[in-house]
Amino acid sequence: MQVALEQEPLVQGALFSMDVRTGNVMSMVGGYDFDVSEFNRATQAARQCGSALKPLIYSAALERGFTPASMIVDSPMVFRDADGMNAWKPNNFESKFYGDTTFRQALIKSRNIPTIKIVQSVQVPFLIQYLRKLGMTAPMSPDLSISLGSVSISLMDLTKIYALFPRMGRKITSTFMEKVVDRDGRILEEKATSSQPVAAALNNAPSSAMPSSVPVQGPVQESGRVSFPEYPLPNDPDQVLDPRVAYVMAHLMKEVVTFGTGHEAKNLGRSAAGKTGTTNDYMDAWFIGFTPGVITGVWVGFDTQKGIGPGETGARAALPIWLSYMKEAVKNYPDEDFSVPAGVAFATIDPISGKLAPPNSSSAIKEAFIEGTEPTEVSDTDSSGSEVQSDFFKEDRD
Repeated sequence: MQVALEQEPLVQGALFSMDVRTGNVMSMVGGYDFDVSEFNRATQAARQCGSALKPLIYSAALERGFTPASMIVDSPMVFRDADGMNAWKPNNFESKFYGDTTFRQALIKSRNIPTIKIVQSVQVPFLIQYLRKLGMTAPMSPDLSISLGSVSISLMDLTKIYALFPRMGRKITSTFMEKVVDRDGRILEEKATSSQPVAAALNNAPSSAMPSSVPVQGPVQESGRVSFPEYPLPNDPDQVLDPRVAYVMAHLMKEVVTFGTGHEAKNLGRSAAGKTGTTNDYMDAWFIGFTPGVITGVWVGFDTQKGIGPGETGARAALPIWLSYMKEAVKNYPDEDFSVPAGVAFATIDPISGKLAPPNSSSAIKEAFIEGTEPTEVSDTDSSGSEVQSDFFKEDRD
């Protein structure tokens, strides 16, 4: 029996998946139908990444003194050009402002205004230099539009940068074949093995004696200073991100799955982290997510600059594809959590104030911090479970 679609799909999509530890490419889909178009949208298409860039921005902010408990004011902003004739008024996805917002909430709910304010604080030149260090080679505009993911990048390249988080900050090389042999079995070419396994980074977090100290901002100023060495490490060029930063960001992206825009990924039934992304007019929908063993990125959109439809966000258009694929991809991998490197501490905090939760708080959550940056002040109110109310998922679904 032959089955055919009544209408050929016009929307395209791409998927790129790797083994986190080895970099072996598990799957790559470059479009709907290779016979119709041989253009590989996983490797050749450069598309704006929207909010999928936010985890990289927030990791840069951690190195500049922010913590998951830092407070940012979510309030209206207006930027005018030199002659005052044109104004840019950025907005959050749902066109609301929320006042005092913790760093963690801003990422979990994918808030635009706090992200712009974070970029203002870390400064655009630093952010661009930071993204280059992580391996981003795409052209970047040296202005605040970068806050909202104006960077155009291929799915493969962005997925490889995301792999830094489960890999404790170590660069990954995507491998499409392990070896090439001739007809007599002689090896003509073979993949080189990494000189240092990912696991080594777990015990190699830098001590407070390292250089490049930066002041801690927000509610933890009294905790002093946190140190970051210069990355990439001179003696280990593959280590491009601090293992502590990598873990804290992976933990925050687990909360994106638990509480935020990526909540459908909870249906995978095991530890998973990731981030959605949606660009202006719903032109591009992204979801990049990972477990300790597998990382997969999905993009959905038209080949032309055309919206895929109102409401077709990363959470709605890309995440279901990711989930369907990952349910099969992780079957041969152990159900485990992300390993915690040295130099990471946990604190029980109030999710709204970012301060330590009072005893017997009904809304307390356990948050990861770079050791020495945990909040010390106890909240004098209980947020009464506001983070898990049913309407939490109705907003910010980009």
